[in-house]
Amino acid sequence: MKLPCEIAVWYCVPMIKSELAKELVKNRGMKQGQVAELLGVTQAAVSQYVSKRRGKGRIKPTKNMLLEIKRFATCQVERNKGKCDPKDVQAFICKMCLMARKEGLLKEFE
Repeated sequence: MKLPCEIAVWYCVPMIKSELAKELVKNRGMKQGQVAELLGVTQAAVSQYVSKRRGKGRIKPTKNMLLEIKRFATCQVERNKGKCDPKDVQAFICKMCLMARKEGLLKEFE
C-alpha cells in the first residue's frame, strides 16, 4: 500500500512544478534561474518543465488547479518580485496535492 504523499510525489508534484514553471516563465516573464530557486530545482529542470520534457505525466491539472497556479504566480511576481519564502512554495504544493486528491485525480493510483 502506498501512502497518499508517495503517490503525490510521483504523479502530482511534477505536474504542479511544471505548470507553475510554465506560468512563471512564459506568462510572467521570470527568468528560469529565478524559478529554479523558487521551486528548489536546477535551471535545467525548469527548462525541461517549460519545454514539456519533464512533468508531463499521467494526470492533467483541473481548471481549478490552473486557476490556483495563476493566482500563486501573480503573488510571486507582483507582491514578492519573484522572491518568496520556500515555506510558501511548500505550502502551495501541499495545497495543490490535496486539491488533486479531492478532485479525484489520484484515485487510479491509490
